[in-house]
Amino acid sequence: FLCSQSLTNSTFIYNVGFYGLVLPSFLYLVFTDRVLLRTIPYNVGTLGLIVFFGFVILHAALGQFTDQSFIKIFRDTLLNGLFIIMALAVFANTHTNSLTLLRSLIVTTIVMIPISYAMYVYDPSQTKHFMPIGRAHNPIPIGNIYAFAALIALWLFLQQATSARWKIACVFCYMLVTLAIITTTQRGPLLGLFVASGVGMLLLCRLRYIVLAGSVVLALGFDYLAFVSSGESILHLDALHSAIHHFLTNRDSVRLVIWRHALELIAEQPWQGYGLHAKFVMVGLPGAVNPHNLFISTVYYLGIAGLGLLLVPLFAAFAFALKHRRNPYFQLCIILLVHAVVACLTNYGQVVKAPAPLWTIYWLPIAMTLARSARRAAQ
Repeated sequence: FLCSQSLTNSTFIYNVGFYGLVLPSFLYLVFTDRVLLRTIPYNVGTLGLIVFFGFVILHAALGQFTDQSFIKIFRDTLLNGLFIIMALAVFANTHTNSLTLLRSLIVTTIVMIPISYAMYVYDPSQTKHFMPIGRAHNPIPIGNIYAFAALIALWLFLQQATSARWKIACVFCYMLVTLAIITTTQRGPLLGLFVASGVGMLLLCRLRYIVLAGSVVLALGFDYLAFVSSGESILHLDALHSAIHHFLTNRDSVRLVIWRHALELIAEQPWQGYGLHAKFVMVGLPGAVNPHNLFISTVYYLGIAGLGLLLVPLFAAFAFALKHRRNPYFQLCIILLVHAVVACLTNYGQVVKAPAPLWTIYWLPIAMTLARSARRAAQ
């Protein structure tokens, strides 16, 4: 199901994968294996998830938002919650090699990115930019999903038990994802990939490698600043710095303008919000259909209380993962949680949706972390 986000741009196919395969299979398991749901731990994070989704439904029911459908909000919330329950059950079950499921994303990414690029070369008029052929037919969410796979590849590459064949696949996956995101000219997914990769290096690499990599980054950074200020590279990397500078400055993303406008609207209704499906409109910016920041968006749609409840399971996941940061599983969780936060700082609107890329980008890392109780942390 996760891989299907990259297999087709058909919403119908994607929905068939969820409604026709994943959901019925899970419901069958629930009725035939009563122990399945009992493996899900009840802690601050999981209880926080229950409270947050309950709040979303009550907010829609009591908010009296006449321009929005309560039935649709209830359905989306229910499906979102079901996906998280599935993820919690899968990753809480230590008898299942759940990481194999995540490794499949690496293989899918290696296969789909070259196909996407070949399709773009064959008929570039069909897309504004090179875009992967995924359900997330938008370069930002699909770039973040590919970054999700690349970070799993980075983590797997740095594990001592990983075979040489898988290490080669991991390097290839990471390189492909980086090139694909650069080709789409989207800076948000690239930022999320690099920040989370840096955290992964700090967690998994030896000190001397961290110092070496940090020295290289600092040297290149100072050389880039020298190039921007004087127009000349000290290290004679003018062509590289010119390409980087063009990538960073070739257009204005107007994020600051959108955020300022969103905060002005929030100031008028800070506690109630405007409802989960409220329209967000900016004159002259037809593409600004939401505040382009998941956390600002949550305040806009659900009010301050909604944001506070949303942060409870996120903070709980971070606290639990950091507590067990020497465990390889939780090291992966930390990397993916950092990516989730950074990716959501520059994009996304409604945090609760029907089957959507945000399930993978944001909710899955939280569920992965909260699924492992303290007594299972060592396993």
